[in-house]
Amino acid sequence: TGQYKFSDLLHGDFAKLKQVPAIENLLIKLGLAKPSIKGEVVVLKNTLKVQTLRRKNGRHILVISGEVRNDFNVWVRKIQVVVNLYDKNRNLLAQKYSYCDVSFSKSELLTLSREDIETFMNTRAGRNMLNLEIAPGETRDFAVVFFKIPPGLESYDVKIASYEFLEQAP
Repeated sequence: TGQYKFSDLLHGDFAKLKQVPAIENLLIKLGLAKPSIKGEVVVLKNTLKVQTLRRKNGRHILVISGEVRNDFNVWVRKIQVVVNLYDKNRNLLAQKYSYCDVSFSKSELLTLSREDIETFMNTRAGRNMLNLEIAPGETRDFAVVFFKIPPGLESYDVKIASYEFLEQAP
């Protein structure tokens, strides 16, 4: 991978040595380096679920729900997803955001007010405060509710809109 000299250590030049995994781990343990951040937050496509429900007021809603996973090697928080709705030509018809740790039972979707549902979707900490600390490998659920189903809807996608790294693991 490269040549390393003892003089590099004496001069505090750890840049080359950090490329060696065993040395990088030692430097991290000694507090002389921070771990390299690797990975991503992913939408778990096999968990996606689409529902159309008729609410008590007679209007239909579209609910797209699923899970995301923290595939980073560090903790993250405040994961937010975006759902885009498209027509047959992939023209964007509607877009809505929701933070994770948000899910609804069928009865809640039928009875909660639009304001309550949107408040939950816009709560950065999540409905149960579980969107504040997501360890590597952990999953969080999400639900995005559209109160107007656009005519011509043919397809959708779900993407990660945002997240933050935790400065220190809890």
